[in-house]
Amino acid sequence: MRIERLGYFETTRINTPRGSGGDVLDVDIDVVERPTGSFSVGMGFSNLENFVLTGSISKNNFLGLGYLMSASLNISQLRQQWNVSFADPYFLDSRWTLQIDGFSLQQQFIQDQYQRGGGVAIGRYLDRRDDIRLTLDYTLEDVGLTTVTAYQERLFGGELYTSGITSTLGLSLTVDKRNNRISPTQGFFFSASTELSGGFRVNEDTVLNLLGGEFNLWENRANLRIYQPIIPGKDVLIFRFNSSIGSIRSTDGSVVPFIHLYRAGGINSLRGYNWFSLGPSIRNLQSEDPIHADDRLIVGGTQTWVNNFEIEAPIVKAAGISAVVFFDAGNAFGDPYGEGNINLTDLRFSYGAGIRWFSPMGPLRFELGIPINPYEDERKQVFDFSIGTFF
Repeated sequence: MRIERLGYFETTRINTPRGSGGDVLDVDIDVVERPTGSFSVGMGFSNLENFVLTGSISKNNFLGLGYLMSASLNISQLRQQWNVSFADPYFLDSRWTLQIDGFSLQQQFIQDQYQRGGGVAIGRYLDRRDDIRLTLDYTLEDVGLTTVTAYQERLFGGELYTSGITSTLGLSLTVDKRNNRISPTQGFFFSASTELSGGFRVNEDTVLNLLGGEFNLWENRANLRIYQPIIPGKDVLIFRFNSSIGSIRSTDGSVVPFIHLYRAGGINSLRGYNWFSLGPSIRNLQSEDPIHADDRLIVGGTQTWVNNFEIEAPIVKAAGISAVVFFDAGNAFGDPYGEGNINLTDLRFSYGAGIRWFSPMGPLRFELGIPINPYEDERKQVFDFSIGTFF
């Protein structure tokens, strides 16, 4: 099971021929390797981003040593993004793990914003089967907004639309019981994390900044994924469930800045809605002219809960082509001060279908989402595509 779960092999057969003595048993492992790397350069079209240029390269068994290496680039009218990552799941042949990341993102969804930085994570397996891992990670990033009006600069005492350095130390626990970590069909995955950025207020006059940076925040997140064949023993119809929940709070009494608030929507969140278009909003004046029309601005919330239900069925199994139907439910909740909690009556819903292709260049997703009870200013359906797996 541990060999198959690596995702490196098409088939695995284990034989136990008799050894040199009556109390000796040989183990003969016969495997057929599968492609563990992908390289892709492509162009696509999105209703939100128009033309999109993409490129990526990844290797799940880099140098044949089990290293995980990836790099990707996405360029569109609204987004310019790149990231690189290297991970060693058995650092120096030990039960420790090491991961190093670097990233840069500039996007123009709702507000023009940027994120750039990097991080390092060190983990340790806690059980004999390497299913449970505890990880300590550190991330340093420069985040902020590039275009803010004079009116927005004064909102919430000038604290909402701020930019600066975020220095974060986090601790996470991961439990991975999937039968295959690249294309699972059975089992579950669970992760929980807590992160502190900067420091916290110790009294009315003093903020103890332990990690540096301009923001003092505390964030908690959890994610659960379940995979189960609908027909026992057959990978014909696979039920998949993904649930993510998060909460972020200011630790110095200020508001949580726009750049760190939660917003839902998009192909990796609630399909059928535009990217980052769901969440708490405020009335946004375009100027200080009292007769000038205002607009609804999605600022985001301090809590989020997103759920994805899927049924996937192979169409051409040999070519890695499958169809999927889905139902999504979720939203972002609370205001920048942390007031307000997850409310079931505020959940937004959508459904749809798509095609997925595990191509030689990497996993491709083409999905059409239809929102349930959309608002007047929301689209009645959203088609989008993505390179890479969802969950």
